[in-house]
Amino acid sequence: PLAGIAKGVDYLARGANDGLTMSRWSESRPFGLPPTISSVVGPRLAFDLSLSQARSYVAPRVALVGDAAHTVHPMAGQGLNLGIGDVDCLVRHIRSAMSSGMDPGGTMHFLNQYDSERKAEVSATLGGIHALHNMFGTTFSPAVYIRSLGMNLVNAAGPVRRRLAEVAAGRRGAL
Repeated sequence: PLAGIAKGVDYLARGANDGLTMSRWSESRPFGLPPTISSVVGPRLAFDLSLSQARSYVAPRVALVGDAAHTVHPMAGQGLNLGIGDVDCLVRHIRSAMSSGMDPGGTMHFLNQYDSERKAEVSATLGGIHALHNMFGTTFSPAVYIRSLGMNLVNAAGPVRRRLAEVAAGRRGAL
């Protein structure tokens, strides 16, 4: 039994190492580590890691899109994707209004549809980014091992990994 436990711990440690180094990230080639920084040429600058969202994205004849509606810190690189999603959704609702012979801004119906659709998706994305920030911001050993195990499981399940990458790239839809 002790040999089996040792083998299991070794397997978990190797899996955690793969998860931490992302060495199996690609099916065709291993993940390459970034180059080592040898010096800092200019002053160090900081970017506040903050998430925010407007209470409402719409008002009569006004729709907020992109950073005017929500701000996302650059950790997950989702700001542009969310902004493009806003524009796509707004255009869809404007087309719907126009194809039904209505003034898109003459009634709040279409703007409210845009507001509720985008708020739901942006809130889910902000929640996911916040969870990732917390998950990767800890050095608590058990949490690091669980995170590594989870990354390995996602990495090993190619369809799941590809679907998560599609969602992160802005190709939305139900997970």
